[in-house]
Parts: sequence; C-alpha cells; structure tokens
Amino acid sequence: MTKTLNRSRRNPSFMKLLFSDFSKKLLIPPKFARLHPGTLPKKCTLKPTGTQSSWPVRTILIDNHLYFKEGWKAFAKHHSLQYGDMLVFRYAQDSEFYVDMFDNTCCLREPVATSPALILPGQGNKNHPETAADELILSSEFPSFKRTMQKTNVKSNGYLQIPLQFGRMYMKKITNYTSKLVSLDKGWVVQLLRGDKRVFKKGWSNFAKENSLELDDVCVFQLINAKDNTFEVTIFKKPVEYSLFSRC
Repeated sequence: MTKTLNRSRRNPSFMKLLFSDFSKKLLIPPKFARLHPGTLPKKCTLKPTGTQSSWPVRTILIDNHLYFKEGWKAFAKHHSLQYGDMLVFRYAQDSEFYVDMFDNTCCLREPVATSPALILPGQGNKNHPETAADELILSSEFPSFKRTMQKTNVKSNGYLQIPLQFGRMYMKKITNYTSKLVSLDKGWVVQLLRGDKRVFKKGWSNFAKENSLELDDVCVFQLINAKDNTFEVTIFKKPVEYSLFSRC
C-alpha cells in the first residue's frame, strides 16, 4: 500500500541549503533532531516527491550531530545534487521522508526517474539498476555484493548463489547454517548451504515472492552483521520507460 503524507496535520519537516561538502553526508538540523528524536531511527527511507523511488539511508552520530550518511552519497549522485540546491524533508511515517528538491533558481527540480532503476528515453544506461547498485556498493561501509535476478532466483523453488570470492573473504569463519535477509525493516530467515559454494536456499523463495522479484531486477546485499550472517538487501527494479514533464 502506498503511503501518503497526512494532510490533516502538520508533518515534521526541515529545509537544507546545500553548501560545503554535502556529497558524502548531510547534517540534519540539530533543532529538528532534538525536537523529533522518535522520527530519526538509524535506518530511514528518502522518497523524492513526484516519484515512486525509495532510497534507504542510515543516520550516524558524529560529534553529537546527526547526519544522513550511508546511502546518502548514492542518493546525491543519482539526483545530481549541486551547490546551491535546496531540499525540503517532510516526515511521513514508518521512518520515511518525502523530499522536495529545488535548484538554485528556486524551481522544483525534475525527478530523475520514478525509481533508481528506470531508464529515461534517449538516456541509455545512465539510470540502469546495475549503475544504481554499483553506486550503493561504492558508498557502503559494509562488505557488499550484487546479483542480477535470473530464472533460478525467481522460480518457486529458487535459490541464490553468493559470489565465490565474497564468501571466501567475508564468510569463511561462519559456524551456523542460516542467514537473515533484511529489506525495509522486515526480516526473512533463509537456509545457508555451505561448502565450496555458499547458497541461500530454503526460505529464499519466500523472500523473492514477498518482494516481487522479477528477472533482471538487481539486488545489493550488504553484510551488516557478520556474526549472524545478516544482510541488508536493497532492490533495484528492472528498467521501464518513463516520460518526465517540466515541473517549473
């Protein structure tokens, strides 16, 4: 079900004028953080107004100041944010912020696409899910890998193989036979087959079905807890054509 802003009451909001180095992290105004501590969990979702895209970001405390950190770099790069742009963040619910983006002429910026995976007519692979996935991996502070969904990943008794090199580097000391996959704050326990190849098996089909995974969707797996094999999964949907219209 699509969530919308509650127009019957004022939603907590704040404005940010982009200056200095905003490309890697963004300071959340201290007054907003102080007045609305319950709205700022460690994991949030940014939703650009006028699109259907969802960008997971994490907040981090640095010198008693709260920032959008992990995931922000990919968001800023994908939307080509520039010095002098102005952003308005409006809190909706379930840790979600709707984001209005204005350029330095005070006009609402055109949305890049309705999701990180959409391809705009005539723009080639600029917004391809593979590109968006690579941007997320580069900005992540956790060991990460990506997988483009194949038939074996989306069928009813499907499975997903973990890249061999990733398993050797980051999962060689595992002792249990399960992993936890987390997406949008919901978790799934899946069987982890070990050996020369590490595979998500029993339970993977439920994850794929409940997240509506399809051929050519791209998933990024971030190993956020190596002790119990917990992966945060970000899903980039396969490309579709989308037309944009001027907003100003």
